[in-house]
Amino acid sequence: MELTSVYRSQRNSAGCRPGSFNLCSGLLLSAILTACDGGNNNMTPDGGGADTVSFKSIQDSVFSVNCVQCHTATAPSAGLSLTDGLAYANLVGIGSSGQSGAVRVITNDPDNSYLIRKLQGAEGITGERMPRNADPLPAATIQMIKDWIAQGALDN
Repeated sequence: MELTSVYRSQRNSAGCRPGSFNLCSGLLLSAILTACDGGNNNMTPDGGGADTVSFKSIQDSVFSVNCVQCHTATAPSAGLSLTDGLAYANLVGIGSSGQSGAVRVITNDPDNSYLIRKLQGAEGITGERMPRNADPLPAATIQMIKDWIAQGALDN
């Protein structure tokens, strides 16, 4: 058998002949490109990889469940009502009543937003970690709020 016949009869692990660019090569290229971004096509408008987070989802799953017991509409702790319909206006771009110079939510800047620092119990906060007298929020929940802030802290 001559060498060219052996070469043509060989196939790689994908069943393709070496050196040929065909459907097999295209499929391999597609698989590589998919693997490079982890298959995550949930890109945000700013090019980030996190799913878009809505304020409504945070209101419904975090504030209404964990915070409104103290941060009510009628007698809000620290002057911060986190009730549905009031929370957004009391958070975004609003200074903290408990710490001079701190802003509750700084659009696109979760690490310097006082809300995140309070939820994490970061060094230098005034008072206690939130929610007070309860288990800390799970890291994934805090990350969801950080993602919302990083995505522009939209009222959506």
